[in-house]
Amino acid sequence: MQILLLMLLAVRVPIPRATPVRIADASCEHWHQQIFRSYLPTRMASARGSAGRRLIPGIFDHKNSGMEYTLANSGGIPTLAYRNLHNGDMSGQLRLSYALGSGHLGVTWIYALNGYLFESPVALSMPRTT
Repeated sequence: MQILLLMLLAVRVPIPRATPVRIADASCEHWHQQIFRSYLPTRMASARGSAGRRLIPGIFDHKNSGMEYTLANSGGIPTLAYRNLHNGDMSGQLRLSYALGSGHLGVTWIYALNGYLFESPVALSMPRTT
């Protein structure tokens, strides 16, 4: 009987900095000037970018898990701090890299950890208008 060992390798990928929409979409401008110029002021055009652009500082307590999350702009660096209110040993702070969402329905933040991207457990949800 042969034993087959299967190894899964985790590959670290360098995380590039967020490219501003004007730069990322500028390659389209030459060929589609009218479309490009009408697109830039839309919510969709600003639905991604650096985390600091849409960060609203505040504290969120998740009662069910006992976790407290703090969004802050610490010295110009957007961060997410977390701590377990029941267990002081579980705490830390993460640097937020990107923001996703136009702000129409909400915004969430992305952070990098050990070469991987993760979505923040905290997101901003906008109230629905009727």
